[in-house]
Amino acid sequence: FDGREAYRLGVADYLSEPDEAVRDAALRVAAGVAALPAAAVVSTKQFFAPLVSGQAESLDAWANRLFLADCEHPAAKATLNRFGVRV
Repeated sequence: FDGREAYRLGVADYLSEPDEAVRDAALRVAAGVAALPAAAVVSTKQFFAPLVSGQAESLDAWANRLFLADCEHPAAKATLNRFGVRV
């Protein structure tokens, strides 16, 4: 799917304008963040830091277990075998 669909689904937070380079769109968003009050940005980062990093290791292990279980499915095995991956 394209960027508009990603935005509609909530996978993307921003869209570039028509004919706007992605780099320019990223700089526009960054300028908006840079214009926010520094204290608000700091406190927001402090709030989210434990939520993002605190459970990262356990979430990564969980994702690995889920991926391994998915790889055990016959359809996944068939697909992986087509690419020469032994499961």
